[in-house]
Amino acid sequence: MSKAIDFVKDHFNTYETRKIVVPEWKDENKKPLEIFVEPITLEQKKKILAKTRIDEVEALAYALIWLAKDKDGNNHFTLEDKFTLMKKADPDVVARVAGDCMTVPTYEEAKKK
Repeated sequence: MSKAIDFVKDHFNTYETRKIVVPEWKDENKKPLEIFVEPITLEQKKKILAKTRIDEVEALAYALIWLAKDKDGNNHFTLEDKFTLMKKADPDVVARVAGDCMTVPTYEEAKKK
């Protein structure tokens, strides 16, 4: 007989890496930035939510720094990029992309893949 925790793990394992295309952020060839995001864990969400208690907006920058990866799994952003994300980036784009990074697809969306 299966244990409940096995159901939890099986459900989480249905999620795959997602690609987020950011049309506003283009490279020198005018190709939009592609961000790859692993399914967010409760531990990662806790870390981001802890930042929101200090500064809700700054937490968006941290979400990008911690969650946004390139196709090889390397971070797109580092702590050194926080200043630029906070002071020299479109806040609506940062908020949208950070929100996308923190979103978990619905169970139905995950099952489709």
